[in-house]
Amino acid sequence: MMKNRLAVCALDSSGKILSQVEISIKHIDKDLHEVMPVARNMLRIKGCSRVEIRPLESTSSQYEDSPLAVLHTSDLYWGSSAS
Repeated sequence: MMKNRLAVCALDSSGKILSQVEISIKHIDKDLHEVMPVARNMLRIKGCSRVEIRPLESTSSQYEDSPLAVLHTSDLYWGSSAS
């Protein structure tokens, strides 16, 4: 895991990463909410069904651990969610 870096990953319905953005943060607990606007914008990518926010492991990681937060396309219309 790369310290103080998050990956915001847009995934299709099969779980394939369509796009990934790396974001520098100071503290995961305090700054996670600041990443949500980026995650909501990534939900608009064509073919995207969900966005996962994860600690950045590497630029080519397959991310086997649970994400810190998940947003679905329905969250664009029904409010924000961070499950």
